[in-house]
Amino acid sequence: MPLKGLLGAGALFAGAVLFAPLQCAAAAEVDSAAASSSAWRYTVSPYVWVATITGDFGADGAQGSTESDYSFWALENLKGYASVHFDARADKWGWFADALYVDYGDDFTGANRTTSLGIKGEIYELGAVYALTNDFGFALVTGARDIDLKVSVALNPGPDGALSKAIVDPFVGVEYSRPLGEHWHVNARADYGGFNLESKSQKHVLATFAYRFSDRLTAFGGYRYLKVDFESTREVLRLTAAGPAFGFSWTW
Repeated sequence: MPLKGLLGAGALFAGAVLFAPLQCAAAAEVDSAAASSSAWRYTVSPYVWVATITGDFGADGAQGSTESDYSFWALENLKGYASVHFDARADKWGWFADALYVDYGDDFTGANRTTSLGIKGEIYELGAVYALTNDFGFALVTGARDIDLKVSVALNPGPDGALSKAIVDPFVGVEYSRPLGEHWHVNARADYGGFNLESKSQKHVLATFAYRFSDRLTAFGGYRYLKVDFESTREVLRLTAAGPAFGFSWTW
């Protein structure tokens, strides 16, 4: 198993696809007066997460590590990317759904060998929010996250290899939001998942600032940290993704 290249590709995918929960926070950052009313408000949010990755990977008895600063900024190697988040909020209750697709490929040439890497994956997230106050403040968050990962590697000279993995895990957490003047808003979220079901654990912390241009349009940016720890009798996946994130939200 060609570990060094496989780690880089797997890490890049994890950083690209695990941005989804940020949009739950972004949806809470639109028009506080309307969000606290009984009428439902709906938000759609495209986004990008620029993640730097470290981690460990192993399969079928082979294992290795990466301490790379390889990040999602390598856009020349990105063959395809699409992401969208939908959020619905009423007085205290809300729900959200997220879908993301990424297709990435790269070649690494060494002294005696060329490694060709390819990775495709999707992430789907479905969750619910319950506000503990009528306006801004704390809220409870819960849901499930599905990560589907496919990695292929070809060595010239040498063998080819492939890995396919799907992880579905629940998560629970808290969210805090607060306005900063007429247009600015801050939001923080932390959740924990896995619980030794599919993965051992998933640890996630997020902080964002948003600027509301109008009742409908909001731009946001911030920083996110997520760590996934998965291990079975044949496979090991321990990845940490952290970096800035940005996007915009449209509400009606």
